[in-house]
Amino acid sequence: MTDALNKQYTLIVRFSQLCLFEGVITIAFMLTIPSDPKNQYFLALSIGRLVLLTCVLVLIISQIAILILLKFQRYYRHIISLLGSSTIFYISSLICIVTFSGVCFLWVFQDTSAYFLRLIPLFFYCSLLFLQISILHLLLISNIEKKDFFSLLHSKVNEIFYVLKKPGLILSIIILICFPILFLNAFKYNLPLGYAGLFTLMAEEIADLNFKLPNVVPFYGPGNIPFAYPPLGIYLMASLIRFNLDVFYYLRFFPPLFSLLALIPLFFLSWEISESKIAATLSAIILASSPLLYVPHTWSAGVVRALAFGLILTALYFYVRAVKLFEWKDAVLSGIFFGLATLTHLSYTIFFLVWILAWLLTHPNQKSLFISVLVLLVGSILVLPWMIVILTRYGFSVFDGAFHSHGNASFLSIWSGNSNILSWIQINLNNIISDRIFTVLVIFGIGYLLMKRLYALPAVFILVTILISEQDRFLIVIGGLIIGIFIAGIVRHITSHDVTNSKKFLLTSFGTLIIVGISSYFYINGFWKIIQYQPKINDHTLNVAEYIRENSKMDERYLVVTRQDEAEWFPYLLKREPIIAQWGSEWLGTYKQQTNYMAQIRNCRSEQDLDCLQQVMTRIGSLPEYIITLKSDRHLTDSLSSSLKWEEVFQNSRYLVWQYED
Repeated sequence: MTDALNKQYTLIVRFSQLCLFEGVITIAFMLTIPSDPKNQYFLALSIGRLVLLTCVLVLIISQIAILILLKFQRYYRHIISLLGSSTIFYISSLICIVTFSGVCFLWVFQDTSAYFLRLIPLFFYCSLLFLQISILHLLLISNIEKKDFFSLLHSKVNEIFYVLKKPGLILSIIILICFPILFLNAFKYNLPLGYAGLFTLMAEEIADLNFKLPNVVPFYGPGNIPFAYPPLGIYLMASLIRFNLDVFYYLRFFPPLFSLLALIPLFFLSWEISESKIAATLSAIILASSPLLYVPHTWSAGVVRALAFGLILTALYFYVRAVKLFEWKDAVLSGIFFGLATLTHLSYTIFFLVWILAWLLTHPNQKSLFISVLVLLVGSILVLPWMIVILTRYGFSVFDGAFHSHGNASFLSIWSGNSNILSWIQINLNNIISDRIFTVLVIFGIGYLLMKRLYALPAVFILVTILISEQDRFLIVIGGLIIGIFIAGIVRHITSHDVTNSKKFLLTSFGTLIIVGISSYFYINGFWKIIQYQPKINDHTLNVAEYIRENSKMDERYLVVTRQDEAEWFPYLLKREPIIAQWGSEWLGTYKQQTNYMAQIRNCRSEQDLDCLQQVMTRIGSLPEYIITLKSDRHLTDSLSSSLKWEEVFQNSRYLVWQYED
């Protein structure tokens, strides 16, 4: 055997011996993790534990087999050829990354049982084993081709980055990474997160009328509210209801689906703005992991909001392309998606208009103005038929009521002198600055963009802060785009130095570490918060709703004393009208009044004061036939129980129902 072959032989033998030792340590560690006595099957081990041990034993036996086969000349060359192939390097590197990511995931999200703990040693051993296979491949090729190890490693990394530059592959990886964080709760719970009773009732009304646009929506408001809500997302839900799709299934799975699909236009929008796939990738992962986006879009109300989000991001992508390339086709497509987003949710219309305003302020030229006018014209043409129907039915007052709800017109108080602009900005940024890392990166990112004379995104951020209420979801989007561009700029600066191959590899590794570190921080931090969300309703809610439907008259009313998000479901579930209902009241012009009443009810519940409740009902001028309270509100239920006017007629593990006795 030549010196070269002898060196290769020694490398493989040492590698196999090291892997054998690591395998024995892994088995020993797995045996130390306690097993639940109820699941013990053989030698005080559960079936699952035995399966995992078998997996490690298979890997150990394969190393022993390699050591034996190396003794035979005909097998030795085959082993060298196999370990020297580029395919082995790429496959082993991929398995190493996946299994090590699994280790990190399991370690961060392990619970108190041994279920996750027992997987960690196997995953860690696999990541270590396949990392060593990748290193062994490089050492063998370095020995065979007489190349410097770091030069070879750098060329391999460049090959991987070249493959990863393909947008389709990058998007596939992003979707694969973000799927768990968006869909976990949909699989975890049988009921949807958040609240969407009004949207669901609207969809059922449309389905019942064979897709004719209803005049009113019952129960919410309270009472019949004008069906002036943008109907596109509601019609989509209604069409699937007509195909007998379970309502709760739709509310569980379609918001995360819409949120996942929205990452596609988000990626291309970021790429178009930054001209960097790194920036686009970072932005997508950061925003998919944001609880401030998860709540409005991936909770059940995302059947409308997440759909509008994806549509408006698509409109923005084509708008940015249109103003950069002065291409009328992109402008038309932007207008179409803008119109569709407007027909889904009006808040996203305002966001789009603010973006256009910021662009025109930072790019004051005739081309930008022409494209902007064309986009708005196409969108208006698409929305016009629906607008005519609504204005003909209800007049402009419904839109005026909606505009003055949810704080939409609050910014006008700044110009009227009734509010201080600094305090207004501080209030609007409260939720954003709660994440200090995000805030610091956005501040540095804005500074970086200003230094580069890229003013559009900072202008959008400032205008959204001032002009839009409930703007957390929009500020997070702009902030995520800014962070992506900032980090990509840092990495580009680090890796652009003209140095030797070994230093080039170290700089590239450092840049990669920054990207992975930033994205991992936001992903893990977001995941940890998101997995703690729970549905606002449960089987007890459905149970009490069934009782009210079966034991009350259609014209009888109720008051539910519980959390606001939970109470939103009750008009839909009970099919009865409450005496207070903030949801939908904006279309009646009574939003401020209903919000005030609900705040008073919350205060009464906080104080556990029945007299307080009765005073609120007196101010409303309406006495309900039923009051629904939480069993945990002991003092309030004791007061109702001792009252001569209210009789307990139903209870389950969560709720008590009280009927008025005249």
